[in-house]
Amino acid sequence: MFDKPPAWSPCTGFFSCGPGKRECAFFDEGVQKWATLDLGFLPKSACRLLAASGGLLCLSYAGVCSCVFICNPMTKSWRELPAFHHQRRRAGTMLVHLLVDKVSLSYKVIVIGHPSCSAPSAAMSTMTEVYDSRTDAWTAVADIPSSGCILSPSIAFRNGIIYCLTENPTGLLAFNIARKVWRRLEIKSHSRVLCVLEHNGHILIVARLTARVTRLGIWRLRETFPRVWIKVALMPVEHALYFLLSGKFCCFAQGNCVCFASPRRTRWLLFHIKKRTWTWGTPARVLDPDSYNKWFLYEPRLDISA
Repeated sequence: MFDKPPAWSPCTGFFSCGPGKRECAFFDEGVQKWATLDLGFLPKSACRLLAASGGLLCLSYAGVCSCVFICNPMTKSWRELPAFHHQRRRAGTMLVHLLVDKVSLSYKVIVIGHPSCSAPSAAMSTMTEVYDSRTDAWTAVADIPSSGCILSPSIAFRNGIIYCLTENPTGLLAFNIARKVWRRLEIKSHSRVLCVLEHNGHILIVARLTARVTRLGIWRLRETFPRVWIKVALMPVEHALYFLLSGKFCCFAQGNCVCFASPRRTRWLLFHIKKRTWTWGTPARVLDPDSYNKWFLYEPRLDISA
C-alpha cells in the first residue's frame, strides 16, 4: 500500500464505548480533521481503553479483568495477551502503562494494582506485573507501598521510571522498571495535584490551587537538588472552569504542548509551552454521557504489530 510508512505526528485521540457501539478516532493535524479508526476487527469484549503508545492500543474487558488486548488499529493486527498472575476485579482497579521500543518494535505492558481511595477493598491485588512481548510472559515484580492511594489514572514515564499520584500525604510513587522497586516522592505545595505527565524529559504536574479553587496550573519538577516544583503557567480562569465543572479531566503531552480534555466535554485545550499560548482544538463529535469515553495521545504507525 505504501513504499514506506507515512509519517504522522503524535496527535489527540478519542475512544468511546457504549451499548451496541464502539468508536475511536484521532485528530489528523495535516488535514485538520477527525479521522475514524475502525475497531471492528477486535472482539466486542475489548471495550475499555487502558493505554496507548507507539501506535498500539491496550484494551480490556469492562468487568472482571484477567488479561488485556493489544492492537494496532492502522494495520488491524491484534492479540489477547496471556492472563495476569493476579486477577483484577475491573479495569478501574488498576493502572496500565504501555511502553514501545521504536527500534526493536517490542513492547512492555506495566499493570499496577492499587486500592481505590473511595473503596479500599475494590482491588483484588496491589501487585505490579510487567509483560514483555519478547518473552510473551508476565513477571510479578513488586507490591506498591501500602500507604497512600493512587489518585489519578494519569501516568508519567521518564528514564526507566514510572510516576503516579498518591495522597495521604500528597506525593508521587516512582517505580523503577529495571530495579523493580517502588519509592515515594513528596510534593510540598499548597495545591491539589490532579495529573502527572512527562514532557520533553521533564516531569510535570497539573494542580488546582487550594487558595483559589478556580485556578489550574502546571508545575515542573527540577532535576537538580533541591528537587522543588517550578511553576510553568496558570490556566485562564474561564478555561479552568470548563474543566473543573466537568467533574474530571485528563492531561497528556503532545509535541510542544500539553493537552487538556474531559470525557464529558467535546472540546480540548492545548497549552503551547514555548509560545505560552492556550488554543482550543477542533471539537470531537457530541459525547454520550452514558458511554465510556476516554481521550489519549495517539501516534499512528504502520511498522509495528501487536
